[in-house]
Amino acid sequence: MAEEVIRVHDLTKVYGKAAAAVRALDGFSFSARAGEMLTLFGPSGSGKTTLLNILAGLEKPSGGEVSVGGQSLAGLKDADAFRAKNIGFIFRSPNLLPVLSVRENIEAQMRAVVAGGSARRRRSESLLGMLGLTEVANLRPDELSNIQCMRVAVGRAMANDPALLLADEPTGDLDSRGGKELLELLTGLNERAGVTILIATHERSVAQAAPRVLHIADGRLVGDRRPDDALQDALRLLAESEVGGKVPAQGAAARGLLSAEEQAVLRRLLEKVTTDAGGVAGGADYSFT
Repeated sequence: MAEEVIRVHDLTKVYGKAAAAVRALDGFSFSARAGEMLTLFGPSGSGKTTLLNILAGLEKPSGGEVSVGGQSLAGLKDADAFRAKNIGFIFRSPNLLPVLSVRENIEAQMRAVVAGGSARRRRSESLLGMLGLTEVANLRPDELSNIQCMRVAVGRAMANDPALLLADEPTGDLDSRGGKELLELLTGLNERAGVTILIATHERSVAQAAPRVLHIADGRLVGDRRPDDALQDALRLLAESEVGGKVPAQGAAARGLLSAEEQAVLRRLLEKVTTDAGGVAGGADYSFT
């Protein structure tokens, strides 16, 4: 079995004190193996960014245990050095250095870790090819498209060959085409480079891009799901949706749209995914009569 890259146990994070205290994380626990790709799905304010910041060593927890690559973050003497060697972080905005070229932006990230200009150049050339950026290597950020800038941001995050890649709403400033392209890129990196990837998102379509989905609400883990297949996941989303909840109530309309056989098939599908999801659709009676 692959080693654990992430182990989080009973993690809490509290901002403020007394009556003004806000629990951003409340007893959050999970682990992830080397080479996994997973998403952290939840609404704004649910604790996603706080969790990623703690995993990256950018914030300290109020309680609980966190380890990355077998190293407890509580015992770190130099969090910056550990992060540079082991963790890559992709933010919603690319945050590129505007006066540097694409290649220089990537190589600048290596200076504290990779010794020697020739070694940095070899590594950057490999990443440029992997990310489809070879032809724009000498351009500056203001000469690139949004998705190209995000590709460079991925290159910076991967510059030191991290064991863990964190991405906080990476598709947030991209259109649907760019978002799909970025997710395909991250999936390819996960498969080819074997890097463990955790993507925080509030978008269901992005959450579905990974084979494992952690559902966070009010700082708590409320779901840890590995979809059986794309169809099963789509049907589960239908059962959870407003449309799925309203179908049983629209008996007259359904009778006019669906044959008896079609009604029976849809009823069985909705009942199955509702049962598999633990009654998330409210235990509705899927009757069309």
